[in-house]
Amino acid sequence: TGSTMANPICVDSKLGNVATYLSQDVPDWVAANLKLANTDSRSWAVGGLSYGGTCALQLATNYPDVYPTFLDLSGQIEPSLGSRQQTIDTAFDGDEAAFKAVNPMDLMVTRQYPDTAGAFVVGRDDAMYRAGLKEVFEAARRAGMDVHFSEVPGGHSFAVWSVGLRQEMPWLGKRLGIPE
Repeated sequence: TGSTMANPICVDSKLGNVATYLSQDVPDWVAANLKLANTDSRSWAVGGLSYGGTCALQLATNYPDVYPTFLDLSGQIEPSLGSRQQTIDTAFDGDEAAFKAVNPMDLMVTRQYPDTAGAFVVGRDDAMYRAGLKEVFEAARRAGMDVHFSEVPGGHSFAVWSVGLRQEMPWLGKRLGIPE
């Protein structure tokens, strides 16, 4: 996205139609252009790191029929363009209700996700995101998701995300029905 603050926050807004692109356009293109052995969305997963991890959870909570499986590697506690108010003002034209309508932490208070599963991974030394990600994990668990949480050595870095992805691949393969 070009910079830390160029986060399109995975919603449809004046920043772009990211939610539609990821929840409709990409799956439609894949179904139309790739030979899939299984087109069932239960064989799909989404994942990301840092604000991409936040995006993965946004997709899982806003579009659970499309992405019922997710990997959140060092994601934020909520979509952010700095502060909560900056995010609401910039992406939602000051409409806090519109923000809450797509924010995973708010959705997981009012909805249950019994068919959703996910992995949360964070660096032990990630002072900025570790505590928040643990809070998000607990909210996901309360919302009925089949989730697990792990900490790996390191901070907010590609080294952590590489270890986290490698660690989660066996779980992901099993969840998606990929033979060993």
